[in-house]
Amino acid sequence: MAIDGGVNGRYCAKMQAYIIFTLARTGSTTLLRLLNCRQGLRCAFEPFNPRNVDPLLVQCNALRMQHGLEHAVGRLWTLCNGFKHVWHWDGWPFPENPDLNRRLLVGMGARIILLHRRNALQRAISVQISDQMQLWTPNTFEDFQRIRGHQFRALDIAGLREEIAGAGQAQAWARGELARAGVSWRAVAYEDIFDSAVPVDGRLEAVQGILEFLEAGRATEVEKVGMRTLLNPAVTGFQNAAAYGKIPNIEEVERELGCAETGFVFERQPRPS
Repeated sequence: MAIDGGVNGRYCAKMQAYIIFTLARTGSTTLLRLLNCRQGLRCAFEPFNPRNVDPLLVQCNALRMQHGLEHAVGRLWTLCNGFKHVWHWDGWPFPENPDLNRRLLVGMGARIILLHRRNALQRAISVQISDQMQLWTPNTFEDFQRIRGHQFRALDIAGLREEIAGAGQAQAWARGELARAGVSWRAVAYEDIFDSAVPVDGRLEAVQGILEFLEAGRATEVEKVGMRTLLNPAVTGFQNAAAYGKIPNIEEVERELGCAETGFVFERQPRPS
């Protein structure tokens, strides 16, 4: 689906509509910001998240409830050419009609960026850490102060195991739905963009690959300056080995759940090719 229009000239006409479709704690907010560094792209933040207080996106969600999902997405395409959608296999953010997640994935005529995390254990830990702090996207100095001073509680190992299994099944489901529907999609791994062991130029090329998938051209050197800042863990990262080390039962978590298939708490395996 190509869309026309723009908001204050921010994004270009005839751009291919796209959706970042992902579970929580996969780096999707930073990916959104990386894409928004590119002139011609405007990616909106989770329009169907009930916690989103942006007035225009609240309006879009109200349109969904009054007139249906297609009507709401049509409105979105007048505001942006892409948006990110975080979902959960229990149906969230549409507990009243979980099938809406599937319709967003394969029924909107948009290209899909299917974002996932190879290290399923670290993602599950990240979910519990964010839930403990009630902080999912730190933006302010006060947010980072709260992170540094947070006293972590022990993690729920059974809950981690359930989260890992559920994420694997959800990822397989999404890939199957995309394959059956013949939708244009690209799988993107968190580690390809945010693994600090990968040189920053390599991670920039991973972002460039997404831009090419969206037919958005090559990022300029000026745009790459902003991208490099976002790829600096000191700027956007807040859950890392230092944070994990403060968790009281982290060694037990590693013993119980760490493995080559779903990842370790502290990385020790070669990165998959």
